[in-house]
Amino acid sequence: TWFTVNLPGRKYQEIDAQLQFERDVMERVRQIPGVISSTASVGFPLWGGMMAGLAVKGDAPGTPRREIAYLSVSPNFVTDIGARIVAGRDLLMTDTVTAPRAVIINETLARQFWPKGDAIGAQVQIGAGETTDRWITIVGIMADMRAHGVTEPIRPTAFVTTLQYSWPRRHIGVRTGTTRPITLASELKSAIHAVDPAIAVGAITPVEQALSYGMARHRLVMLALVVFGT
Repeated sequence: TWFTVNLPGRKYQEIDAQLQFERDVMERVRQIPGVISSTASVGFPLWGGMMAGLAVKGDAPGTPRREIAYLSVSPNFVTDIGARIVAGRDLLMTDTVTAPRAVIINETLARQFWPKGDAIGAQVQIGAGETTDRWITIVGIMADMRAHGVTEPIRPTAFVTTLQYSWPRRHIGVRTGTTRPITLASELKSAIHAVDPAIAVGAITPVEQALSYGMARHRLVMLALVVFGT
């Protein structure tokens, strides 16, 4: 289950305030009966986050940046969503703003740019960036998941941490047991409003519903193509 909150106004202009909100919300959400784990991200993992350019340390001068998808996620993101680290480690609570910059990448990105299997420890820059920007070290490789929809090819994707890259919005994800609690939506809203009553909560959507919506859009496009083709 996922939903979005925006953190408007002067109160959340500073990164410290954004991270405190994230910590407080995660603590409350994880106390809801039936919740196995929860995570926060900037960007919706099911449909991917933002698109950005990737530069690899050691590239020849003038090498253009390659386009990848990337998200900023809370610590232990891979573990919390039930995914798998195939090499290295997950993003951790110790990956703070004062620590060396860290990033995990998916298998597709690792195969594309490090076909010899030497991605761990490589250093990259993500975004427009400048040559003086701090390099980000790849600390883990995550098993591929279809983050842009079940009908779309898997894109090369990088995941940085909200502790080092934060913006004033969050996608909150909650993983429950085999049976989703009937009161989950209302309890999630209560958790947000207990931290800040002024925050508006977006639509709370089960992942299955989001996937069905994505498939419905795909079927509609295919039907239109068939009709026009005929």
